[in-house]
Amino acid sequence: MEHSIFMDKLKVPTDAELRRVLGDKYKLWMEIRDRVYEKYPEGRGVRIPVLNSSAQEDIFRLIDIKLAF
Repeated sequence: MEHSIFMDKLKVPTDAELRRVLGDKYKLWMEIRDRVYEKYPEGRGVRIPVLNSSAQEDIFRLIDIKLAF
């Protein structure tokens, strides 16, 4: 099982930390995050390895399914 890069659950990563850690995947992360915020008030934990944008629509569908129930 993969571990989170940000282990301190009491500290929200800054934008700069996210950019540093995610590198070229930062833009994809922001698109997924924005979709969740746009469609739902509360965030829920889910861990999905995302290596590129080819799975983006599938991830959006999973978000819709997870938060619908």
